[in-house]
Amino acid sequence: MAEAKRERFGSRLGFILISAGCAIGLGNVWRFPYITGMYGGAAFVLIYLFFLVILGLPIMVMEFAVGRGSQKSAARSFDVLEPKGTKWHIHKYFAMFGNYLLMFFYTTIGGWMLIYFVKTKSHKLTISPKQIRIEAVTLGGILAIGIPASITNIMQSFGITLTNRYLVQYGTDKVASMGIAMKVNMIVVLIMVGFAFGAQPLLGYNYGAKNTKRLKEILRFDLMVEIGFSVVVAAILALLAPQTVNLFMHDAAIIESGSLMLRCMLISTPLIGVVLVFTTLFQAEGKAVPALLLSVSRQGVLFAICLIILSAVLGYHGVICAQATADVLTALLAISLYVGTEKKLR
Repeated sequence: MAEAKRERFGSRLGFILISAGCAIGLGNVWRFPYITGMYGGAAFVLIYLFFLVILGLPIMVMEFAVGRGSQKSAARSFDVLEPKGTKWHIHKYFAMFGNYLLMFFYTTIGGWMLIYFVKTKSHKLTISPKQIRIEAVTLGGILAIGIPASITNIMQSFGITLTNRYLVQYGTDKVASMGIAMKVNMIVVLIMVGFAFGAQPLLGYNYGAKNTKRLKEILRFDLMVEIGFSVVVAAILALLAPQTVNLFMHDAAIIESGSLMLRCMLISTPLIGVVLVFTTLFQAEGKAVPALLLSVSRQGVLFAICLIILSAVLGYHGVICAQATADVLTALLAISLYVGTEKKLR
């Protein structure tokens, strides 16, 4: 039975980004600045770079060579490459142990960071259940913000699963194209999420201070940033859609369908910005119901309704246009919810 064809990177850029993500860890983020300050600043950096070149670079090149030559993981690569009668396969046990050891390090440092964040806000740090006290108002505020945010992540997985379910009947290449289009669009959306959540503390502070004028100014500025950014980036990506999809896959059919899907998604990105702004506004104001409605709508209830109706009416094109249609309806819902709450503010 022929062995299944192994997946490969579609471009050098994808390989570089994956390699950087694997190489840059908590050690660089946390320990490196600390050690740099302790051992002489710039002088330490020069020594660090020197040893990085003479030790780190050769090891990295050797690891790449082993992976490229064997096309296997660290646990099986030397089983393929070793000459008969040699014991190079023993190295896999050290490789697996190193991975476990690395996870011990990461989880420990992650725990230290959590303790630091808690301790900076607490006069007394304890893990005793008897010492834990939380007021009902505080718990309500946490749930009002946390539940909609959690549901948003759940709805994202639901939307992807539902889309693939309706798209698979048109071929696996369409599913692959949609995966690429979603990942590219997700980069834009995640940046917009950062903008929206960056403004959330300002919205919450001014709402708590009952400074309605300042609250509306921040809201308008937030909307302007979200819409302006999304329009510019969406226009660029829509223009370069074939080239963008080609970075991931070189198949002509996937490039064609992926470009169409990406452009359909990009059309509604300004409306996604509107939804994000009002969702974070409602969370900042502690209004759980409006935030919850928006969280379950865009990639949940409204999306499912649009997908079912449009796929039945327009077929394949209805499937790829369902998300943009759901974005339009969710933006209208967000605006109507805001208008209703603004009347109460008056």
